[in-house]
Amino acid sequence: LPTSRTPIKKVDDIIILEGQGGELIKGGVDCSEVFVTALYNLKTKQICFANPYPQIYGDMQKNIWSVFGYRIAPYDMNNRQELIISFPADDHIVVYNLKNGKSQKYFAGYSKDDIIKPSISTSDAEIAKHVLGQTQYCGIFYDKWNELYYRIVAHPSSDYDANQKKTSRPLSIIILDHNFEKVGEFDLKEQSNVYYSHSFVSSEGFHINIYSDDDDYLTFMT
Repeated sequence: LPTSRTPIKKVDDIIILEGQGGELIKGGVDCSEVFVTALYNLKTKQICFANPYPQIYGDMQKNIWSVFGYRIAPYDMNNRQELIISFPADDHIVVYNLKNGKSQKYFAGYSKDDIIKPSISTSDAEIAKHVLGQTQYCGIFYDKWNELYYRIVAHPSSDYDANQKKTSRPLSIIILDHNFEKVGEFDLKEQSNVYYSHSFVSSEGFHINIYSDDDDYLTFMT
């Protein structure tokens, strides 16, 4: 599912495809794990799957998780051929090494308690309200200039109105160093729109998309 949070990338002979996990069948039987990463090898014409949903998601066939709120796992890539994956419901990140296929988890959560549970309703409106009413880890961004990682945390919105097109949420930024150790946490004074995940890093800093009064312009806070 190509988006600004889950771009298609090519590393040597490997094409990286990231999105939401679906059911897999191996050897004629259902696979118990549900993966979010597909790696296609251009040389061998083979595809392999990696990075299953973490334990907090529970049974993916029974639990109701919003597709765009929690099932899609944003990622970025550093200069060591590692995928840094931010599962929206998990306070840890997953670092997957393309060279050896090994993964490791690191804590990258907010300092206060998270509120993250699957929805109890199948209604689209209720699922959307459910996502906005609890914590969501929205994306991970690699800063090659400073060897840092920025992870956006969207906090529950207390004034959610289903009739309002514009919905803002309080945000925080978790900062990790090159060893994936948490070295900072920053609460933003401004509230961002629901497109805060469409952000990027430059040599000037970390830029987060916010509302613009003029539709001809994309506006960011840095």
